[in-house]
Amino acid sequence: MIFRIVAIILAGSAPVSAFSQDAPPRNELGFEISALTPLLRESSDHFPLRYKRVLSPSSALRFAAMGDFSRGEDGAARLRARAGFERRLIIRKRYEILWGGSIFYAFSGYQHVPQSVTQVGLIPFLGLSFKVTPVVSLAAELSLRAIALLPNDPESFDPAANNPSYDLALDPSPAILLSYSF
Repeated sequence: MIFRIVAIILAGSAPVSAFSQDAPPRNELGFEISALTPLLRESSDHFPLRYKRVLSPSSALRFAAMGDFSRGEDGAARLRARAGFERRLIIRKRYEILWGGSIFYAFSGYQHVPQSVTQVGLIPFLGLSFKVTPVVSLAAELSLRAIALLPNDPESFDPAANNPSYDLALDPSPAILLSYSF
């Protein structure tokens, strides 16, 4: 699924970039390298691939999606997506301060069990980016998560089983991103 999304983005941006060689890159594909190292990324709720559409030198739209599926006895599925807006402040030729926010949606369900959990929330962030080359950058981002968990268990006899819960927490470790602009 994620590879299809990336392929569509790349295919759609190739004709645009072929005709505008002098224009600055308008697309960024980021890989969260902190997701590879458990010491750097304590949270399991990460997005290994991210896409940004640069609107101007000071703003961008951000997107990420992830899916986990298992074919075991439970047939679990977990889908997550983020979409947001980013502002950028150039502080030196190669350094930028990033800030903004994303809306978050996640769904977890099982094939043979009618239980599911939906999560919705807001994720503001603050980061620092360093341009290694004109098209490669390295960034670190801290985020705060305000998430509502909405369980759905229609077969439960417990009246509190379907009560929503709310979580507000600072992400325990920064996201370290390696991005390529095209």
